Amino acid sequence: MKRTILALACVGFAQAGLAACSSSGDTSSSSSSSGTVATDVKDVIYDGATDEALLELLGAKVVTGKASKVTLPTAGQKLSSGGAIPTFAWDAPSQAALPLRFSAPAWTPSKLAQLFSLEGVAHAHGTPTNGLAYFLVFGTASNAKLVRVFTVKNTYQPTADVWARLTGAKAAINLVITAGVFQDNLVAKDGGPFASPAVTFTVEP
Repeated sequence: MKRTILALACVGFAQAGLAACSSSGDTSSSSSSSGTVATDVKDVIYDGATDEALLELLGAKVVTGKASKVTLPTAGQKLSSGGAIPTFAWDAPSQAALPLRFSAPAWTPSKLAQLFSLEGVAHAHGTPTNGLAYFLVFGTASNAKLVRVFTVKNTYQPTADVWARLTGAKAAINLVITAGVFQDNLVAKDGGPFASPAVTFTVEP
């Protein structure tokens, strides 16, 4: 009987220790494979991608010289606020920038915690992100996080509410797209992040 109680206690302590390493999108910081990053992602719009993958992307070092090319809008383009809501579009990073094959994921403390701890199970956020995903940041001089989107597509059409935010900015808007290649929510080896140069556009009445 005493041995059973001792074994259960050890399991409880192990789970508690692992849970301390785990994270969710509601906390102030999170452990990624590249270190600790801020989890200020509550405003982000998700389209087929997970917040766990986004935290990994934000915690990784940006690779220069390899990026997506924004095709709509073009630099300096003036979009009309009337009529149909435009669809923003961009190219995938060049094939030369992408890994030829995935490598085995690194088992970081946060990933082990999600696997073994009760907290990790409670905060599971759907199907892991695999392949290319893109983090769009629309910002102005006064609001660097006007609209932020994390998607697995290479196009994005804002909803009416989001478009109203963009049209209501009444200022030049910068769009930066950061791409990454993922394997089970982790940035794959040689998979980025690849940040595009900022494209500046305006929305006219």
